[in-house]
Amino acid sequence: MAKVAPIILLDTGLKYLNEGQLQFLAKTLAAHAAPICLFMHHPPIPMGVPFMDEHHALQATDALLAILAAHSYPITIFTGHYHVDKSARWKHVDVHVTPSCFFQIDWRSQAFQVDHYRKAYRVIDWDGERLLHGLVYF
Repeated sequence: MAKVAPIILLDTGLKYLNEGQLQFLAKTLAAHAAPICLFMHHPPIPMGVPFMDEHHALQATDALLAILAAHSYPITIFTGHYHVDKSARWKHVDVHVTPSCFFQIDWRSQAFQVDHYRKAYRVIDWDGERLLHGLVYF
């Protein structure tokens, strides 16, 4: 029988996580003593993309980061929103931004600037122990 890998989906559509989602996340992580994957639209930490970090970042992240830091096992977070391919690590949390299906922005620019129009998606293969992922560009 195939192993079911634990994942959590969070809604950051309003640019923040509400109290109910934060409580759900804290309770779920506390009950799960193993690596876990989260999926959310906004990255929870600055990603080194000046325009997006400055103007379109997730808001009110202190409570979220405290919850993530309290979980002692690896956490992998997959996001979008930034229109780039970027990865960052904070403590034991790996964050991977998947490029857009429309256009990619110049991750070095302070101002909004389209870098290219190559569309991409991410393929993820995870069984709860081994995590493989990669991008496919059109």
